[in-house]
Amino acid sequence: MVRGRYKAILVEAEAYLAAVIRYIHLNPVQANFVTSPEGCRWSSHPRYLKPSTAPSWLRVKDVLADFGTPRAFHAFVVVGNEDALEAFYETGRQRPVLGTEGFLGWVKTKAPRLRLSREHPRYERANVHPSVRQVLQQVATVFGVEVPTVKKGRRVEANQARQVAIYLVKRLCDLTLQETATHFGVESYGVVGWACAQIRAKQLSDSRFKKRVQKVETAMRQQKF
Repeated sequence: MVRGRYKAILVEAEAYLAAVIRYIHLNPVQANFVTSPEGCRWSSHPRYLKPSTAPSWLRVKDVLADFGTPRAFHAFVVVGNEDALEAFYETGRQRPVLGTEGFLGWVKTKAPRLRLSREHPRYERANVHPSVRQVLQQVATVFGVEVPTVKKGRRVEANQARQVAIYLVKRLCDLTLQETATHFGVESYGVVGWACAQIRAKQLSDSRFKKRVQKVETAMRQQKF
C-alpha cells in the first residue's frame, strides 16, 4: 500500500492469506499515517470489524470464518507482523510466490515459465528447525505439565501452555498456520492465529510470562537437531 510501486504476488490462501492481509492493514500504521488500522479511511480493516458494511466484492466473511469473530481477527492484526513476513516484503527484488513447497510445485505445473527458485516457498527458510515433539517437550518442562496436556489438552483458550506450544511450533518449526493447526488437532488455522496473537500480547504486558516463553525458545535454539 505504501511500499512504492504496486507489485502483484501469488499467495497461497490457506497458508498465508491472513498474514498478508494483516500486513496490508498495518501499512498505514507503520507509515505513521494513523495510530490504528481502523483509523485509515482508505483501509478495508473497518469492513472486517463490521462485515455488514462491506461491499459484495470484498469477501471479508471468507477470512473471518477462520477467526470466529471480528474481534479475534482484530486482535490478530494489532499484535503486529511476523519478522519473516516483514523481511519478505523488504527484499529489493520481490519474489513472485508466497506459499508452501507443495503450492510452489503446483504453480510450476500451471505456469512453467514463471521464474522461481527454491527460496520462494516460505518467507526465508532456515536450514535447521526443531521438531514439533522437541518443542512440546520443552514447553511441558518449563510450564510443569505433561506433553499430552500441551498437545491435546483443554480448549486452547483455557490452556496457556498449549497456546505457548502453538505459538512456538509456528515460530520455530517453519510451519504454516494450517500445518500447525493439524499438529494440534484444531479445525481452523484461525485458532492458531488467535493463539499466537494472545501470546504476543501477553508477553508485552507480563514480563515474567515473557521470560518463561523466552526460556523455552532459548533452550530450543541451543539444542542440536
